[in-house]
Amino acid sequence: MNRLDNKERANILRIICEGMGINATCRVTGASKNTVLKLLADVGKEGEANFDLIFGKKKTNGGWVPPPLSLNEYPDNGEISDEPPRNEW
Repeated sequence: MNRLDNKERANILRIICEGMGINATCRVTGASKNTVLKLLADVGKEGEANFDLIFGKKKTNGGWVPPPLSLNEYPDNGEISDEPPRNEW
């Protein structure tokens, strides 16, 4: 069974991130469609785990709980206010 090295995996992911489709990525890289789809599934699982670790859920004795505030609710000076965040748009 052939395995992609890290350089080829990174190239496939870069091409997908640039907006190229699955079939076009397969033509450009020479990888099979099944290989590209499996790579995307693996990257998605790892990305979900990292996202939960960084932004989402923290492990406590009672189970999984969300963080107390979202990143947008912290003011610039580091103090937490009772007012909801303003849309500066």
